[in-house]
Amino acid sequence: MYNEAQKMEFLNSGIVAPGSMNLAANLFKSCEKFELAWGADVCTRTREEVQPMINVIFGMKVQSISSRFNILQRYIKWCLDNHIPGARDDLLHIQPDLVSIVGQRTVPNPVALQRILDLTFHPERMQTSDNVSRAYFWLAFSGVMQAESYLITTNEIDLARAVITHKGREYRIYREAIPSFLNCMNLTEFNIFGRNGTVKRVPGDNLLRTSSKRDARDKFPHSVLWHSSMKLKDTYEYGSIDTKLSYERVWSSGVFYRQFELENAGFKVDFRDVVKFQMSSTEYSEKMMEPDNQAAIKSKLLRAYREDYDNWKRAFYNK
Repeated sequence: MYNEAQKMEFLNSGIVAPGSMNLAANLFKSCEKFELAWGADVCTRTREEVQPMINVIFGMKVQSISSRFNILQRYIKWCLDNHIPGARDDLLHIQPDLVSIVGQRTVPNPVALQRILDLTFHPERMQTSDNVSRAYFWLAFSGVMQAESYLITTNEIDLARAVITHKGREYRIYREAIPSFLNCMNLTEFNIFGRNGTVKRVPGDNLLRTSSKRDARDKFPHSVLWHSSMKLKDTYEYGSIDTKLSYERVWSSGVFYRQFELENAGFKVDFRDVVKFQMSSTEYSEKMMEPDNQAAIKSKLLRAYREDYDNWKRAFYNK
């Protein structure tokens, strides 16, 4: 991290709670690229310089943004209290632009997602392994949890009904997803981009099968996760797209899009089913042992979804 000795002194001062130390360290590492460009510590920067950095380095969830921003402001206050040369209080008087942050990390609808995938991956008609990457993100938009996406099989996909049925739950298939799904369901080999040749996919019926022997051995498509995420990241950093996506952010986009459809149809905004589904995942299983924990986590998630959804609507639909 930039100006490491100073920031470590802050981290060791007791101001940051022990459970937030990793969050704080990662926050400072995220600031480093900007500090290197400035040639100065973030505590010395003006409001105009810091605001764009905040919009880039923070995640999209309101609660996560609040936690990180609180640490950053505590650092600025510590610098001022310790008379660090050049320290300014500008950052104490600004707030993250939550609507812009959410708008830069989600998509409003399937058409917008398809546009980003078109700018990032090979067209479906080329029948390269990029079809797996496309299908991976379409599973996210449909609402499939990331850990379950690798388990979706071709016989669980019904293109006639446009649904995926997995573990008793149905997920909608969007029209834009059908070409990549078809290729992943039917192709036994992929064309190699830029060469006259093909590569065989690993045996099996998983939708996200690749040609990687490691995937076949572990029954987990590591290459899908790495390749797909890196290509999206590169496309964003090269400036070809202005949306910073991940599987989780595409998943949230789909959740908000379906809720928006229901709201426009006259239904009340309700994330209880989404929260119940999320809390049944492995991520929350150990925390669910005590009823008090379950109620508290449910309430926190419902509030967070509503706040993020409201920012998503303001970002894309001015509502």
